[in-house]
Amino acid sequence: MRKLMTLVFVLAIAAGIALYMGWLRLGSDKSSDKPNVTITVDRDKLNADKEKAVDNVKQLGRDGSNKVDAAIDKSLPPTSQPAQQP
Repeated sequence: MRKLMTLVFVLAIAAGIALYMGWLRLGSDKSSDKPNVTITVDRDKLNADKEKAVDNVKQLGRDGSNKVDAAIDKSLPPTSQPAQQP
C-alpha cells in the first residue's frame, strides 16, 4: 500500500510539472449531459524543452571541464625551458 501511495504521489508531481511547463493541457466540454475532459500533449513544446535541456547539460559539462583544466594548470609547477646554447 505504501508503494502505491508513493507511485500516486510521484505521478501527481509529474503531472503538475507537465501542466506548469505547458506540456499538457486540460480541456472540458459540457455540451451534453455528460461532461467530457480531454488531455492534450504538446509534443513540439516537449521536444523543444528537451533539446534545450540537453544543450544546457552539455554546456555545463564544458564549463566544468574548463574549470578542472584551469585548476590543474594552476596546481602544476611552471615548466622551465632549458637554457639556449649559443
